[in-house]
Amino acid sequence: MSSSSPTSSPLRIAILECDTPIGKTKEKYGGYGNLFKELLHNGVNEVREKDDIEVPELDVRKYDVVNDELYPRLEDVDAVLLSGSREFCETLFSLGLMGMGG
Repeated sequence: MSSSSPTSSPLRIAILECDTPIGKTKEKYGGYGNLFKELLHNGVNEVREKDDIEVPELDVRKYDVVNDELYPRLEDVDAVLLSGSREFCETLFSLGLMGMGG
């Protein structure tokens, strides 16, 4: 089975940026969203190359929930990745994260 052209829909991942990295991480990636987006895409590519299995394409979108207070609609994503501050993520859940985006 060839993995070069997956027939499934893309896996829609929302990265909620709950903090800003510091030091070299900030210099290289700017934010946690870019860091995790790169890691996710690298992981998918490695699985395709080494295991030769069909894996879905990724549709990874970043949301700056601290500064922009921007959230995806749950029906528009398949997975949510929270990055950054534990305290801010706990606040998101206490404010009803599961109803985000309307």
